[in-house]
Amino acid sequence: VLESDLDAWVEAQPNHALPYLARATYLEHIASLRRGIKYSRDTHPAQFAAMRHYQELAVRDYQRALDLDDGTGEAYASLIHIGFSVSDRASAVRLRRDGLDKARNTFPVHMAIIDKLQPKWGGSWEELRAYISNLYEHDPRGQFKFLRGYFDELRAKELYWEEKYEEALIHNERALQTGETTGRYY
Repeated sequence: VLESDLDAWVEAQPNHALPYLARATYLEHIASLRRGIKYSRDTHPAQFAAMRHYQELAVRDYQRALDLDDGTGEAYASLIHIGFSVSDRASAVRLRRDGLDKARNTFPVHMAIIDKLQPKWGGSWEELRAYISNLYEHDPRGQFKFLRGYFDELRAKELYWEEKYEEALIHNERALQTGETTGRYY
């Protein structure tokens, strides 16, 4: 039912970015559900195919939203996420640049970049720490102050899943000492 309502909204307002953005967000969520939460090695190829199908539909709508309003930070952020999930890093890097240059609200773009700078996506902990530090040190409006502890929060999560509990605890304590985190501890 929701999908048909979103389709009707797009039909009723084909020259507005918001209906496309809403439908793309829905389609991206369906893509995630089709893929499932198992590790890649435990995910059936048919699940990946279904994910890619819905991602392609979402990309089409995100691109249309940007054609209508290139200041939509949420569209850039989602396209960065999709680009990395299908190994289209070149497009993701271009979208990173465009999103930071054009988006009115760069917060979702920065958060997508932070996510994709993690080693599991081909980045490094050093690169991630530098990016986060630069953001909160050059943040006149204070929107990124919570990032002061975010690197250690992310690192703790990774160490926890690697069963390196003592190291994870050190990073959790460091994150808590900053007083500014997202509030998820491992």
